[in-house]
Amino acid sequence: TKISIIRHIMRALLVFLVAILTVVGAAVTTSADVLVLDDSNFDEALDLHHIMLVKFYAPWCKHSKALEPDWVKAAEQLANAPVRIAKVDCVENEELAKRYDVKAFPTLKYFRNGKPVEYKGGRSAAEIAAWAYRKIEPKSTMLKTTEELEKFQAKNELFTLGVFKSLDSAAALAFKDLADDDEVHLYAISAHEEIKNKLFYPRTIGDKEFVIVFKPFDELRADLALTGKFSTDKVSNFVKYQSTPPVQEFSAATMRRIAASPIKHHVLFFTHKEAEHHATAMQVYYEVSVEFRNQALFVNVPSTEQQVLSYFKIESPNLPAMVLIDFSDTSKGMKQFPYSGDLSVAEVSAFVSGVLEGNLEPAPTSSADEEKKGEKVSPQDTFGNVVVVKRDSYKEIVMESDKDVLLEFYAPWCGHCKNLAPVWEQLGAKMKTTQPSLTVAKIDLTANDVDITGANVEGFPTILFYPRGQKYKPVLYSGARDLQSFESFLVSKLKSHSFMNTEL
Repeated sequence: TKISIIRHIMRALLVFLVAILTVVGAAVTTSADVLVLDDSNFDEALDLHHIMLVKFYAPWCKHSKALEPDWVKAAEQLANAPVRIAKVDCVENEELAKRYDVKAFPTLKYFRNGKPVEYKGGRSAAEIAAWAYRKIEPKSTMLKTTEELEKFQAKNELFTLGVFKSLDSAAALAFKDLADDDEVHLYAISAHEEIKNKLFYPRTIGDKEFVIVFKPFDELRADLALTGKFSTDKVSNFVKYQSTPPVQEFSAATMRRIAASPIKHHVLFFTHKEAEHHATAMQVYYEVSVEFRNQALFVNVPSTEQQVLSYFKIESPNLPAMVLIDFSDTSKGMKQFPYSGDLSVAEVSAFVSGVLEGNLEPAPTSSADEEKKGEKVSPQDTFGNVVVVKRDSYKEIVMESDKDVLLEFYAPWCGHCKNLAPVWEQLGAKMKTTQPSLTVAKIDLTANDVDITGANVEGFPTILFYPRGQKYKPVLYSGARDLQSFESFLVSKLKSHSFMNTEL
């Protein structure tokens, strides 16, 4: 009968669907709420899940085992969020470990649209979930009406607006990803005709797409027309350059934006804001900054920033003062060019031009001064849990030593370096007793000009592992900056040594 035929078809369809679900289930299995990935299904998981947080681990690693309960709890807490928690056994899947440059266990990576980003959060379930939620929340504010745009402008003097033909266009999606990855700048996005008409009146832009930086300085607005394929680097640099005022004040609020600037020559001028010289200095440096826009960053450091003044050996009675610093070649440290001329546009301009053109010599670093005076590095440098390396001890302690060396390149003014200091001290203390054939060390690269072979120091802190017997092939550490992660990294690097103490 017709009914029996329909039942037969339904049963066949049900069997077919079960078969499909069985195959899919076998492709990407789950353990509780955690995806279990391997060489065969990892790419499929990336295609299926827009956002993933993946733990690369080794079954024998005690730190991986310790993290597992929190990893499962975090997956449970994120069960209804648009992010999946996953794990990869790197012992069974060596190719995946190599592909994503896994050098320590566990290594945690955040994937958005298939692109990995280093996880920088804590290791508890609550911290993992909180970090993931911060990442999945869109960083670009949606603006639908001119009223919303006006309110946003009234609240935020400096921000970047993406204007697109559709919020689903390739450029719009790439812009959202750029905004999500940017921890410094503020973003908004719109595809509404009402806003387009207001921004470009009396022109009509049709399907053209733009990135606009609104700012409280210069011409108040800078437009970038998007043509061809969206270039993240081009748009990112446009945002950074256009968001930088000709002269800005150094403070806790601006420090991150200053550090993120792609401009590597910074003109620091120090003033008392209440003194008569302040207004004159601001005017002079503003005029000079216009001449060297996008070549040098001009930063006013107020006398209240005593830590910065002390670092550059500038005393308050000697203000105003100026130092030009050069970060263009971080492998050779930060170069300093103190200025001693008159406070005039002509002389300051000539000085800045001389530095940029390579016609002036930087001031000698502290270690270079010691070398010229014939002084030796203090014996106290090697007494602590963390060995202090200087220019004239770098070769002996790092390059020619028969020990493995874990070396931190830091800058005294770097906030991340200061946060790392207590952890680095703990690591040094533990390694000193458990791994006597390993040296944990640090070097102030702004004061010690050393030739770093086999690696580039492009920011602070940079941590390199120098294996004994292969000192000219240092390994860059890219994991989290906590004691557990450092220990796990060292386990993976030292396990080939027969003398290694496995009870880290």
